[in-house]
Amino acid sequence: DQKVLRAAFSDSLVRDGTASDPIELSPTRTVLIRVIEHRPEAALSLSQVGNAVVMAIRADRQRKAAEAAADALVKAAKATGLPAAATAATLAMGEANEVRRGSFVPSREAVEAFFRVPRPQDNLIPVGKTEAGGQFIVFALRAVRDGDIGQVTEAERAQLRQQLSQASGSQAQEAFVRAARVKYKIKVAEDRL
Repeated sequence: DQKVLRAAFSDSLVRDGTASDPIELSPTRTVLIRVIEHRPEAALSLSQVGNAVVMAIRADRQRKAAEAAADALVKAAKATGLPAAATAATLAMGEANEVRRGSFVPSREAVEAFFRVPRPQDNLIPVGKTEAGGQFIVFALRAVRDGDIGQVTEAERAQLRQQLSQASGSQAQEAFVRAARVKYKIKVAEDRL
């Protein structure tokens, strides 16, 4: 995570060895880090990194082979349907029903890819692929339904109101800062942030 890397290599943590401020990785995960040891940047010899280079080349080849296999499966699924193509390729197939935007199942990346695919039209089921967690997922959309505001519970409505209020507050804050920067000369000390 870039936030963790920035903190780990910040001058204050490297020099002092103190713990960082809390770093929020997700709504449910926050970490603190402390630099115990730091060695300055230095070039390594080929004998020191040879195995890592070989492993990186192999991993790149495996990724390209997996992507080619996923592309072939997408092509076959467009012709015969995903269940038949997966069976012919002897691959496991799962189903994810009632997927909603923002869901984490099967993964956040996959759900975002599902929502980027156009809706099924004229009995043609769209097939796509995405990379999630170092693996390729080939998927087909059977149906898309618009949300029904009547099915939203009062708790969900309150949560949405709070989210919209926070977003509106953030926009107002940004607008205030932009207006203040136009009106006043503000000098930002980046080294103190």
